[in-house]
Amino acid sequence: MARARSAAGAILFTYLAARAFWWASEQPWRALDDVWIEGLLKGLVWVIPAVLVLIVVRRLSLHEAWRELGLESSAARGYGFGLLATLPMVLALPFGPAYPIDPTVVVGTVLLGPFAEEVLFRGFLFKQLVTRAKWSVGWAIATSAVVFALAHYRNVDLELAGQLIRLSLGFDPGGLVQVMTWVGRTILVLAPGGALFAWIVYRFG
Repeated sequence: MARARSAAGAILFTYLAARAFWWASEQPWRALDDVWIEGLLKGLVWVIPAVLVLIVVRRLSLHEAWRELGLESSAARGYGFGLLATLPMVLALPFGPAYPIDPTVVVGTVLLGPFAEEVLFRGFLFKQLVTRAKWSVGWAIATSAVVFALAHYRNVDLELAGQLIRLSLGFDPGGLVQVMTWVGRTILVLAPGGALFAWIVYRFG
């Protein structure tokens, strides 16, 4: 029972964190037009609460919470690996259209945003499923990867709920089919990357 509560709690927290980000990013705050501010927002609503949950719920010290999220590892090693992983895209740049490089976009989309995503989906969700809920590594990888993919589909929960309500009231099921198709595509496109990142965390820490 404790394992089931741990799994449900980890998934629920991750959902609520994603929902908080969706809500905040939809507000008419002009500062959110800057990509680096959006990356910073992810850190505020994902990283800090994840640390606090581990401290309050798991009764860990700040240092223990930091370690449980995988933040004791070398940041240089992690970013070095990330840069190596994106090298094929860099090599493809000369063959595509030229875009100006905006340092604030780089900070937001290469440093802040991905850091917060790794902490929430791999450092928190994946590791809680494996270490606290005692799920098999395969199931934990698959679940964290699907949740990671769905978090990139803004308001997927409201879309599905709305279509299910329409269907229950006798409306055309075409809207539900369309939403499910988009959800399926999102999972197919993004879940493999999330699974790879979770496996890397499991394999290399």
